[in-house]
Amino acid sequence: MRAARPSRAVWSKIGALERLLADLDQQVTRLADELAALKAERAVLERRVSLLRAESIDADMLDERARALLNYSDPRELTLPLSRP
Repeated sequence: MRAARPSRAVWSKIGALERLLADLDQQVTRLADELAALKAERAVLERRVSLLRAESIDADMLDERARALLNYSDPRELTLPLSRP
């Protein structure tokens, strides 16, 4: 007695499952790349935050960031306007 061949519907479902697995594999790859980029960004931010902690604060960095964020310069400093290209 011979085994019955799978029907066309079964082959169609197998093909759909293979496409679904391929799509999921692409998603996993894309999300893994995104996670790696986010981890790198987090490491940079953690490094910057560590420099602002009281026990290891870098006064020059704090002064530079405060001036940049507040758009402030000391009256004794020389400020040169830059033209945009």
